[in-house]
This record gives sequence, C-alpha cells and structure tokens, in this order.
Amino acid sequence: MNPKMLVIDERGKSFLVETGSRLETDIGIFEIPPEPDPPTVLNSHLDHSALMVRPGIRDYIESMSRPTRILHFEDIGYIIARTGVRPGDTVIEAGTGSGATTLYFSAAVGAEGEVITYERRADIFEVANENIAGFGGLDNVSSRNRDIAEAGDEIANLVFLDLADPSSQIERMAGSILRGGFLVAYAPFIEEAKRCFSALSELRFMDREMCEISRCEYEIRHAGTRPRSTQTVHTGYIVMGRRGTL
Repeated sequence: MNPKMLVIDERGKSFLVETGSRLETDIGIFEIPPEPDPPTVLNSHLDHSALMVRPGIRDYIESMSRPTRILHFEDIGYIIARTGVRPGDTVIEAGTGSGATTLYFSAAVGAEGEVITYERRADIFEVANENIAGFGGLDNVSSRNRDIAEAGDEIANLVFLDLADPSSQIERMAGSILRGGFLVAYAPFIEEAKRCFSALSELRFMDREMCEISRCEYEIRHAGTRPRSTQTVHTGYIVMGRRGTL
C-alpha cells in the first residue's frame, strides 16, 4: 500500500490519495508524484492549483472506513491530556473499533512506546487493521483479535476500555496498570458510567473522575454569529482513576 497524501484544491476541498496516482476532479486532473516532497503545489491539466501535504491523523480518520462509531476528537484529546500519556508509555486498549483512538495513542507513546489493542469481532478487527496499516509507519501497535478477557500479563501506563460494558472488566484489568497509571472507561450510558465509577472506588483508585466533554460550534454570517443549529450535543461518558498502592 502506497503512502497517502492530502490534496487540498484552491477551493478548499480535500482529497486523500495514494502517491503515484491520478486525482480526477471537476477542475482538472492532478498527477500525484510517486515520491512526493510535501508541502508541494500541484497544477491540474486545466491550470488549477492544489496544495499537497502529509495528512494528519484527523485528516486520515475522516476518510477511512468506520464499521463502528469513533470517539470524538475532544474526548480523545482530553483522555490523552488528563492521563499524561507520553513517549515510551504502554497503552492497552480494549475495543479497537475503527482504529481511530489507536492512531492517536500510537502518536502519543511514540516509537519507544507500545499500543496493545484488543478487538474480539473478526470483521471489525480486519477493517481496523486495514485502517491502521493505511496510515503507515505504526510499528508500535500490536493488534489482537481476542476479547480483553483473554488478555495476558501485559503491564501498561494506561488501560482504556471502550466497550459496551467496561465495568465488567475493571477489576480484572486493574492489576495490569502500573502504580500511578490510569484506567479510563468510555461508556455510552450514564448508568454504566456510574457502575465504572463505583468499581474504581471499591478498588481504591485515586484521582477519580466522571465527566462528559462538550463543544459548541458557531455559524458566522453577515447578519450575526450564533451556535450552529445542528451539532453533536453528547458523545459519551468518560470515567477514569489512577491506580494507587493496591
């Protein structure tokens, strides 16, 4: 699979394309070099221009296959910032899904770190692996087509549970976290989030928190500025805690 480039034409329209390919648009055909040196300005055969750059994770995620829902960017960013994941850390992820969170964890832990991600459904696992491979250069990701309940003796700085019932795995995974490390659960319903928080309390995790992250987008028009009429008002509940002395 050839590396992919992000091409943004003069109108601001974006395309994710493989190197060495041709991009056919209504403003002309752009030839994508086999060995690009971005950022580069390309010209179509109709003399229109486009900027070619290396895609960021967000650029890639917005175009990849999504067999499952993905966490919103504000949730992923908060989890990484709040837990302090850094280069050299190890992250265990339960519920690879489409692989979006995996990509961000991979970038956060760097080449010296490792992301071990579990996905029990074979069909979703296959798509996630294609998505991860398509981004390229992720030698620090180990993908496993198994239930997190079958996890071995891996030890991590962060355990992330993106499951329908993350509370069912908290007690089992608590021992896989280094002291001072975090367990984070992502729950779609508040009742499950409360069960996660109670489980962390019973295990005497410190620095416990249950929250949801919201974002308000605005429309800016000549007549005035106001919140957008249609936007996401809820994503999921984030529950986390830091392992202490137990």
